[in-house]
Amino acid sequence: MDFDEYSEKAALTDKTTFTDHKKLQFLALGLNEEAGEVARLIKKSMRNDISIEAMKTELKRKLGDVLWYLSRFGNEAGLSFSEIAESNISFTEKRWLSVSSDLFDPSHQPALAENERFPESLLLEFKGGIEGDLIKLRLMNLDGSQVGDVIDDNSYKDDGYRFHDVIHLALMANLGWSPVLRKLLKTKRKSAPKVDRVEDGARARAFHNLSESEGDSQIV
Repeated sequence: MDFDEYSEKAALTDKTTFTDHKKLQFLALGLNEEAGEVARLIKKSMRNDISIEAMKTELKRKLGDVLWYLSRFGNEAGLSFSEIAESNISFTEKRWLSVSSDLFDPSHQPALAENERFPESLLLEFKGGIEGDLIKLRLMNLDGSQVGDVIDDNSYKDDGYRFHDVIHLALMANLGWSPVLRKLLKTKRKSAPKVDRVEDGARARAFHNLSESEGDSQIV
């Protein structure tokens, strides 16, 4: 059975008499209720140490109820079930598969001056030590040169923020993008003034640092 065939058959079993917004509200409440029932079963399995295998029949029934309300809500909102499914798969594939299957390859960088290209390989070392009453960290090249400034946690507690340059390194390695590392590694694209100003300049670095700061609790 395909999605749209299921949706057509589900519509035949819908005996509710609400119309317009009340119908959507009713279906949304039903969807939320049935999703909660799935959560209840999982909680029950955890509390009583019941295997998921032993709850398959109940789970299949409750997930079917979720499917019914989801189908009916989409239909009442003017969306076909297959349209919803195709849109979701397209979104999730772009979000989760495209990056992992198409990681940044430094050799595919646009034709830039050699000093404007991210290195094809890079070995760095985090070196830390106690200075005064602070734990400070340096990002070092293996030749002994330092990349960027000495960093501490800038916090009342030891929360590991001093290691945050690993985020910039990951962005460079996987996406070929990091305005912060372009500055630190002196690879700003000055031969393309607009790109240098917009993508590699102070505003891009400040925006990235702000986003990182807002997500500190998730980074460390």
